[in-house]
Amino acid sequence: MNSLYNTLTDIYACLRLVIALACIVLAIIIICKKEKATKMLGISILMISSAVLVSFVLSLSYRGMREYFIAKSFSIFATLLTSFLNSAALLFIFLYATMRYRIKKFVIFILIANRMCLGFIISFLWQFPYRAFITTFNAFQYRYATSMLNMVPSIIETVILFAVFLANRPKERDLKLLFLKYLADLIIYVMILSAYIFAFIVLANYKEPLEGDRILDIGLLIINYIRLIIMPAFTVYILVKGRRKQPEKLIIV
Repeated sequence: MNSLYNTLTDIYACLRLVIALACIVLAIIIICKKEKATKMLGISILMISSAVLVSFVLSLSYRGMREYFIAKSFSIFATLLTSFLNSAALLFIFLYATMRYRIKKFVIFILIANRMCLGFIISFLWQFPYRAFITTFNAFQYRYATSMLNMVPSIIETVILFAVFLANRPKERDLKLLFLKYLADLIIYVMILSAYIFAFIVLANYKEPLEGDRILDIGLLIINYIRLIIMPAFTVYILVKGRRKQPEKLIIV
């Protein structure tokens, strides 16, 4: 089972990198060819794909380091940089929405606060009942519960964006199916939550907990394979259906 998991992980890493590079190229075309509002979506795709590329490159860099402190510092830097790029991508998605639908500006503050603060708050508060839970749950169950809680900010963000694009679909002239991207994300999150709930209830009671944990890892990896389809499909849709720049009119004097 370990060999299967390692093989799937290597293939997934290669596919993710190739898709990220392809999305970067397509995003640059969107930025060059499309009108101002649609450019915002192109920039957001560029940021998200760049975050994947940066994470991959930096992870290769610090894996070969023997000094723990330097490797740990590199890992923290990679996390901060990818978080910044993903937060910037969120901002550009919101800019597109404000240009098209006149969204209230407080929504972006909710989204940023949710992304930057809620995860930390949940993680901090979850530490308090640790002593009580650890006597009831085994270490694997505690990890599964923590993973589920850490998904809450991402789920909230996806629900808000799904609601924004679905509610404003009648106002959208070109990209009426943008909401499907966030619907697909929600379906993926439901699948991941279901896997964690199953692991929490069933797999944690395996005679060999590590075997149950590996089954969960393979299940999550398969879900992530499905998830790989979302971003390139979203990018191609914007490239094909997004509004092009209007040619400049020649003024004859």
